[in-house]
Amino acid sequence: MFASALLCTAAIVAIAGSAPQAPADPQEIPAGVAAQWQGGQITIEEFEHFLGRSFRGKNLGREALSHLLQIQLVQHEAQARGLKVPAATVDERLEKARQEARKAEVDLDALLQARGLSQEEFRRLLRDSLLHEMLARQDLGRSPEAEVTAAELQAWTQNRIQELLEASASAPEGFALKSGPYAIPLQELGMTLRNFLGHTRLQEYLEQQVMELYLDQWAAQEGVEFNQQLIEEELAWRRQRSLEVGYPYEQLLQASGSSLEQVLKGSELRAAAYLRVLSRLRFDRQWFEELDQETRQQLEYRFGVARHCHWILLRAVAQKDERNPLDLTHEEAQAELRHYAEQIQSLEDFQRIAEQYSEHEESRRLKGVLGWLHRSEKRVDPSVTQAAYQAPIGEVFGPFPTTPGLLDGEALLWVSEERPQAEEAEFREIVRRGLHQELRRTILNEIQLRTIYRPAATQ
Repeated sequence: MFASALLCTAAIVAIAGSAPQAPADPQEIPAGVAAQWQGGQITIEEFEHFLGRSFRGKNLGREALSHLLQIQLVQHEAQARGLKVPAATVDERLEKARQEARKAEVDLDALLQARGLSQEEFRRLLRDSLLHEMLARQDLGRSPEAEVTAAELQAWTQNRIQELLEASASAPEGFALKSGPYAIPLQELGMTLRNFLGHTRLQEYLEQQVMELYLDQWAAQEGVEFNQQLIEEELAWRRQRSLEVGYPYEQLLQASGSSLEQVLKGSELRAAAYLRVLSRLRFDRQWFEELDQETRQQLEYRFGVARHCHWILLRAVAQKDERNPLDLTHEEAQAELRHYAEQIQSLEDFQRIAEQYSEHEESRRLKGVLGWLHRSEKRVDPSVTQAAYQAPIGEVFGPFPTTPGLLDGEALLWVSEERPQAEEAEFREIVRRGLHQELRRTILNEIQLRTIYRPAATQ
């Protein structure tokens, strides 16, 4: 994700496609402030520290840390060897960057502005890039004019920073890394992340920080304690949801570079626990009893009866293109799925064929499992949910078409079992936890949150 300036200027141009849009109405937020609401605010530095703390140790955080280490490594090594880059050489590299940008039909100045980089900062990045090349040439035994490939530059860096990345796991409080001359505070790590993450994700993390602060204040006022029971309830819910999409919770954490230990130490879990208490107050017995029939039915569709499903997807096109002879029409995909259906007598048969032939890669690796689906399930194609509640349990269903524009194909489905709606008391708890996102949005509107990425929270 991080286009290191130490590799080549073409990489700087390549990030143009992912450059975030300018913040909406930044004039509404005072300079140096990331978020404001009734009774509080978060400065940009505080937000950057929060990002650094949130991503420390995770895959994206390690990638950002590696990016920063490359810069420090080059600067330290160049200083130790007495290497310097003449200003004229930087000018030549800047002109080359402009030529690369013009070829890619990119306005380099506009790109730098979108990334929050001044001309002088960009020149420093170019200088470090040139120093990087000089260091690699020396160690490879090449002449000053010889070319150095991006792969060689990357290898030169990785061989030297791997030990530092491992040392980051034991960095002291407030630091992403502190080892010898290398020191990267969490705020600096967060600054790098803020420059590369899109504004949608930055808004999400900023809202999370606001919620953590708000809920801490709310809990202190109400005398609510962060206790072990709330922790266990939240972890049990997360483990269940993870299994419903086919992965153990700890495995999902590991895939993101996190761990259960980090979650237990983090402030996000405490905020979720407090939100559990607040949801019980907002969605109390009276709230449920006063629901109109339509709203009650919507909640039952979202959180009530669930069916455990597997599927097989074959992509299909409305009309074949001669340039892609392997494409299937819908009629051909249906015929192929009917052929598979004739071979299926059990769930094991279905799983074997799904693992071999399904073209939905994520579920194919799980032998076609989709997990537990409610009648109103946002995480899958609506046509799949509809089929799940038409299909008999323990039999092949389909083929049926997926929703055009979403997956564009034909599918088979196998419903292995149905889980009935829980008893009323448990159902209410399920609904309360399931409505956390809606409750968060309500709170952010109530406190009139405004951020540099969004002037005001919207429903």
